[in-house]
Amino acid sequence: MEKFCKKATFVELPRLKMNLLLATGIFSRYPSQVFCYRSNSMKTQIRRHLAQKKYDLVHLVCGRLAEYGKELRSVPTVIDWIDSLSLSTERMYRSETDFLKKLGYYYEWKKMMRYETSTVRNFGACLITSPVDREYLKSDSIFVVPNGVDTNAFKPILCEKDIDIVFSGNMNYYPNIESSVFFCRDVLPLILKEEPETKFCIVGKDPAKEVRRLHNGKDVIVTGYVDRVADWVNRSRLFVAPMICGAGIQNKIIEAMACKVPVVSTELGNAGIGAEKDKEIVVADHPKLLAEKILHMLRNTNKRGKIAENAFDMIQIRFSWEAVAAKIEQAYTFALNKRYKNEI
Repeated sequence: MEKFCKKATFVELPRLKMNLLLATGIFSRYPSQVFCYRSNSMKTQIRRHLAQKKYDLVHLVCGRLAEYGKELRSVPTVIDWIDSLSLSTERMYRSETDFLKKLGYYYEWKKMMRYETSTVRNFGACLITSPVDREYLKSDSIFVVPNGVDTNAFKPILCEKDIDIVFSGNMNYYPNIESSVFFCRDVLPLILKEEPETKFCIVGKDPAKEVRRLHNGKDVIVTGYVDRVADWVNRSRLFVAPMICGAGIQNKIIEAMACKVPVVSTELGNAGIGAEKDKEIVVADHPKLLAEKILHMLRNTNKRGKIAENAFDMIQIRFSWEAVAAKIEQAYTFALNKRYKNEI
């Protein structure tokens, strides 16, 4: 942060306190994932900065921090909601099979739905990563600004393709955990039945115990943290995104596309990206169909090359930093004009 900012002030939120607030948030009128970010120190820092200097605009990141918008009413404020948290929680509720967890997700979903729809209108503008999430929240002040991809970090590299299939991400994140388990339980066995030498790598930091259990050292490799995810993606013949819950744009998909590695995904994984099916991405939901599509891609070099090339071109047009920055500037202008109109 200090590299890119004129001044950076950090407020610590101890893990123990955060977990305590997360648990007690169940009894609050606020969603637990909002309640757990409560910090008097953060409020104090915001008030101090506003008292010391006049700011033209404030950019607040993450819907879970929206409560701090109450401290910023004197300044035009844009909030980057990132994803619809209620949509993500609804998908967790619908994919969960444990009764008590499902009940907890349902309660959190309903609280978050009420919170999001009433809170987004309090800001000058709201950014969200996908049109699916925007439609879910239904607000005129929401701008769809997709995640950009660092095409210097994620780019094609000529190397040996010694991995058949790869999946990457933060492996302590619920949607990635569920998707990894789903793929290894319901899809990979069908692939191994046809191609028993297939190797699947799960790449990403902090793998949860459910993910670590999938590692067998033969056809499933769980790497944990790696220095450069892009290197592992580039070594792979195919990237899979078997998402069964979550929301927004899957960064992992656009990063793989930027590396010119073809992607096979579920509908949900592609929902926020909107890549053209069978031209820029291959999509399937049912385990049997997903396995068939993956096998077809692994066996068809020309098909993999065409899908990868088309997706790479799409990334340069829609997800470059330049394209994303222009949309953020539009939201800033909207928020500033909105404040100006309210003042005259």
